[in-house]
Amino acid sequence: MPDVDRSLGGIKVAKMHFNYRLADASTILELTGFGNNGVSPIGMTRELPAVLCAAIMRLSPIVLWLGAGHADFEHALPMPDFVDTMQCLVANTSAPNSEGELATPPDA
Repeated sequence: MPDVDRSLGGIKVAKMHFNYRLADASTILELTGFGNNGVSPIGMTRELPAVLCAAIMRLSPIVLWLGAGHADFEHALPMPDFVDTMQCLVANTSAPNSEGELATPPDA
């Protein structure tokens, strides 16, 4: 991931202090108030920063599908509304593949 994430809050932090991983179910519930696979960035019990890759802003239609508090529910928001509401940091966080395009997961 590019260095943009290491300068959040105006303080540069060394790469060795970052260990990205998925949170376990109890941590998810504690931080968000939502159960596993039902997390919504809107309505969480604790405010967490939102980072959005700039490349996603080029999608068409420019709609973001979000968890809606339960594993079986989702809602859609126009991307600009989500960015404004969540005060997202929009940055280049994706690594392009050899053709210069963003990589697509093999099962997509």
